[in-house]
Amino acid sequence: MNQELESLEVLNLGTKELPQISRAAFLELTPATIMKADQPFVVDFLEPPEPGTITNLIRSEIGDLPAALFIKSRDPEAPGRSQVTKIPLNSFFETPLYSSSSHKTIYRIVTNIKYQTELIDRIIGMKADQLFPYQQRGNSANLWINYEGQLGRTHFDELENFNLQLEGTKRFVCLPPGRSNFYIRSFWRGFGHHSQAVNFDTVDEARFPKLMKELSARREIILRPGQLLYIPLGWWHQVEPLEEININLNFWLHSWKILRRPYVFVDGVYKAVLRRALGLYDYQPERRRQIPTFTTILGDNTNDREAQS
Repeated sequence: MNQELESLEVLNLGTKELPQISRAAFLELTPATIMKADQPFVVDFLEPPEPGTITNLIRSEIGDLPAALFIKSRDPEAPGRSQVTKIPLNSFFETPLYSSSSHKTIYRIVTNIKYQTELIDRIIGMKADQLFPYQQRGNSANLWINYEGQLGRTHFDELENFNLQLEGTKRFVCLPPGRSNFYIRSFWRGFGHHSQAVNFDTVDEARFPKLMKELSARREIILRPGQLLYIPLGWWHQVEPLEEININLNFWLHSWKILRRPYVFVDGVYKAVLRRALGLYDYQPERRRQIPTFTTILGDNTNDREAQS
């Protein structure tokens, strides 16, 4: 086993460093090795794309497709859910409102492109499904597009997360799994994966004294174009884009490892049932190549659905 692979073994000895390995070393890993490490690590996965290259590629290949636009308050303490509507992807890049840093509302794209296999393979530089089985039922390949200053509040996912930075830089703060010390927001309302402490950088010790003990285990990384970050299911994290435009491609993959974390499993099942029952979070991948052009999405949103963020 080479030195880069051994860096994953070191994680099991309690180190708080975030290992960084090469693409070649990553391709040698088995899923079992990754699950055994069960801690975040970074891969130098691609040569950094030239600025604008990925944006132009996405716009030319799928710019006419509908994409899910998430609309929410800039205040991470705001209690409501994000509102979601569909817009042509190209309009997100062309509408100044979506990139405004002074508006009280923030906008971001999260769109499942699992059927755009040729595009994904071009970005990854190989048959991506052989490495990330995103076409299997329940798995997904998602484009995330947003702008500087849009903090993503603390949460965990019930899926394995392989997140590839394509444009801009993004700061991730990760903490190991836990429940009671993280002050869960509201399980029954479908926020069981959220902490009441919305930002790990500014935790109020008086309100969240038990969480303070967890912060010593935090890992932090500024992800740069071409780098891939693995976040195991159940790991807490927050995300902050640092440059004007940010584009990520992430693969969400189911894993039997969830059975080791009963709370994460129960929360994931409950959220799925709740969202289906209430009609929340319409997040199906698009198959069509073209849609009509909308002139605005802000006038009549009567058919919009709420979504978790």
